[in-house]
Amino acid sequence: MRLKEGINKDLEGKGLMYKLAYFANLKFVWRILDAFKQN
Repeated sequence: MRLKEGINKDLEGKGLMYKLAYFANLKFVWRILDAFKQN
């Protein structure tokens, strides 16, 4: 899909801080999903 390719291009084109923020957000989302699964 085009969206995933776009995200990959963004990660390549941006700096390290952007990548760290992006993956921190992913971890945050997974933490929320885990909390919902436990309930």
